[in-house]
Amino acid sequence: MNASTWNKCTLERRNNLRKNGLHPIDDCFSNQLIENIAQTNRSIIRQLLWVLYLWDQSYQSMIDLCNGSPLI
Repeated sequence: MNASTWNKCTLERRNNLRKNGLHPIDDCFSNQLIENIAQTNRSIIRQLLWVLYLWDQSYQSMIDLCNGSPLI
């Protein structure tokens, strides 16, 4: 989180958070943590889809080879 984003987060939420008994740093940190987890999950899903695609391609090639079809 860069300084500009951090300042905006704390300035916009400071009063409301204190009314609810939270400190601005806690809220901003948790939002950044959630975003980091979401980015990690998206990355893992992309990698898994790529692995499944490659597995499917190799499996299809093996079937073609067993059936005597020429490999492209």
